[in-house]
Amino acid sequence: MERRSTILLVEDNPDDVFFFERALREAAQDYNLHIARSGEEAIHYLQCACQGGEVPGYPVPRFIIMDTDLPQITGSEFLRWISENRIYEVVPTVILTGMDQPSEVKLAFHLGVHGYFVKPLGNAKLMELLRMIFHYWAESSVPPAKEFEITAKGDQPVLKTGRG
Repeated sequence: MERRSTILLVEDNPDDVFFFERALREAAQDYNLHIARSGEEAIHYLQCACQGGEVPGYPVPRFIIMDTDLPQITGSEFLRWISENRIYEVVPTVILTGMDQPSEVKLAFHLGVHGYFVKPLGNAKLMELLRMIFHYWAESSVPPAKEFEITAKGDQPVLKTGRG
């Protein structure tokens, strides 16, 4: 039996988390949801998830949806961490934020984000946008998360190349 895919939601606002969970239910998408309320929590989750399935309760997410206005470390710092730890680039990352500053959008794409959306005003429009994001990533092909090779303790796992 194949396990359900996981979405990693990096969001500290409880209202936004509520709308995200509601949109997920209403869109009838078959995902498990893991919520990280800070960039540090998200980093911890990814470090556990990308150890070849050795850490129970931490499946590699199908995709990440994140806000940029986060406590402890900023969204840009989190994206920079992903870009410096190349194994995580295989996980599509989408920003959903209230900030619409061109410099922030440019920086996010420079750091490897796969999509940048500004939260619309009004719950109905937000729900519509979330359903569109769920559908897009449910239908997209991404490299399989199971393609990680375990390396020496303390080293990062690497993506298998198929050569060998």
